[in-house]
Amino acid sequence: DKKAGLYIYGLDGAVLQFLPEGLLNNVDVVEGLNLNGRPQVLLGASDRTPGKTGIALYTFDPAGQGDNGVRHWGNVTTDVVEPYGFCFARRGAEVHAILVGHEGELRQFVLTVGADGQPSARLVRRAGIGTISEGCAADEATNALYITEENVGLWRYSLDPASGAARTLVQPIAPGVLVADAEGLTILQDGAARYLIGSSQGDSTFPVWRIDGAAPEYKGRFVVADGAVDGVTGTDGLDALGGRISDRFPEGVVVIQDDVNDVGTQNFKYVDWRDVRTALGL
Repeated sequence: DKKAGLYIYGLDGAVLQFLPEGLLNNVDVVEGLNLNGRPQVLLGASDRTPGKTGIALYTFDPAGQGDNGVRHWGNVTTDVVEPYGFCFARRGAEVHAILVGHEGELRQFVLTVGADGQPSARLVRRAGIGTISEGCAADEATNALYITEENVGLWRYSLDPASGAARTLVQPIAPGVLVADAEGLTILQDGAARYLIGSSQGDSTFPVWRIDGAAPEYKGRFVVADGAVDGVTGTDGLDALGGRISDRFPEGVVVIQDDVNDVGTQNFKYVDWRDVRTALGL
């Protein structure tokens, strides 16, 4: 919640936990961090709270017992005035945190556990994207970092911080494909295939690229129309996970923020990946 903190939801939409942490924006999750000898799930969010703008970090112990919720771990302060986009990446044994600023700043950090058990962050890349940017998604398998520049298009960078600001324009803003504002990004693994899903906020559609080949291949786009509940419009962020999630989502799910809801505040919609795959003929 951009105005309140971090919510954790169940697959049924119920609130499992709420942390009143301030002005958090984009959230990502990664596994592979060891804390006090125990493997943890690491959560991170871009934090716009005055006085601590940067990255807020949280941990979850998947093997924990009893009152075992998500816990605040620490913060990474940065020079980014208004943090917007955020994503994690794995590079070998390293966990990287990537922050995108409202004014087009790109910052990449390597995260480690300090001697005191608190997070330690080493800045390894500082670059400029250009103008207002937000969406961020890392594809470790192809060493690619995808970022949306809202009024320009979809960029592909290398995950290697030594590559600096070098990049390739995958898709410029264009009617019928990607309409400004270009917003959130997420990656879904579906068997041997990997797909990048974006938010074309200007026309409330979701373009999809297959990204496991030599270059991203545009596969089409979909809308989430009215059904048992209202459809989806004006999406900022989205996330996706392939494979079996539950009986309701046996092959994957896409979770999409809906900016305008028929009743009450904005909310999230869960979409069966099979429906997307069928609609696009994947």
